[in-house]
Amino acid sequence: MESVAYRAGKRAFDVLFASALLVLVAPLAWVALATARRGLRPAFVAVACAGRGGRPFFLRREAVGAGGSPFSRRLGGSYLPRWPALLNILAGDLSFVGPRPMPVAEAGALAPADRDRFAATPGLVCHWWVWQRTNIDFGTEAEADRRYL
Repeated sequence: MESVAYRAGKRAFDVLFASALLVLVAPLAWVALATARRGLRPAFVAVACAGRGGRPFFLRREAVGAGGSPFSRRLGGSYLPRWPALLNILAGDLSFVGPRPMPVAEAGALAPADRDRFAATPGLVCHWWVWQRTNIDFGTEAEADRRYL
């Protein structure tokens, strides 16, 4: 169980670091909006995820890839399209470090033993994220989230 001081310190770090990063990626946001407007497509997409306590929130992401500019398609292979999630961090729905944000549809199918993942705020970076390149299965993913908790 996290102490109040730990949670307050982690939240302060999240807000300060997310704010600083948003200033740095502001030009990228401008390009995303201009590209989307020119192509008449949405600049962002949102995925319904289960957050702390199972509370739903919309995880923001830049809409890249199909139909976008060559610049946007190049970004699709990087982690840069995830910059809108910094807005989720500022809102308190997401943290930099925590269990993987789980789509609401998947969260409803969790066994009761796996619901402890909702005791913490989901994060942009987690054990699962580090291991994802090894194509781990759900059981291993759940273990990675438990390791964080």
